[in-house]
Amino acid sequence: MSDSLDARVFETIAADLPATDRASAQIYREFLAPHRNCLLLLEGELGAGKTAFVHGLGPTLGIDANINSPTFNLLNVYENPRRAPEARDLYHYDLYRLMDPGELDDLDFVERWSESPADDQPARLHAIEWWQRAGDQIPRGVPRFRLTLDILEPEPGPAPEDLQESQEPRRLRLYRLP
Repeated sequence: MSDSLDARVFETIAADLPATDRASAQIYREFLAPHRNCLLLLEGELGAGKTAFVHGLGPTLGIDANINSPTFNLLNVYENPRRAPEARDLYHYDLYRLMDPGELDDLDFVERWSESPADDQPARLHAIEWWQRAGDQIPRGVPRFRLTLDILEPEPGPAPEDLQESQEPRRLRLYRLP
């Protein structure tokens, strides 16, 4: 999926983790919330902040759980405690360890991504890290958004003493996929 085929709908620079959390909330409210079932495809190098972005979605969704990387089990499901249609469950995938897109069939991921929740059930947001490893298994009949996270080069000169590595600024770009 290339930038030329995707429509960029949002861009910001997040200077730190609180700014990333604010961007998560804004992106959810403006672009993801209108859809009962949608895919958020997260893209960025190791350490770019993909899991931190998903973590920031928790409070906006009303999910109190500690959202962390599902690297070793590929999927963490965070159910919204409000089991109502206006609530939303978060399905957080990390496909980094996936060796073959065919493995997704055994895990029922493609089916899970494609099916809409029943009208009396919470909506679903599927946040997928390392989605490129799914090959052509990402369904097209579901609203899809691609979020790129890029670590920005530090400003020239000495860094502030209280700046931690995890606080490096990131550029976040959201694209609506066809």
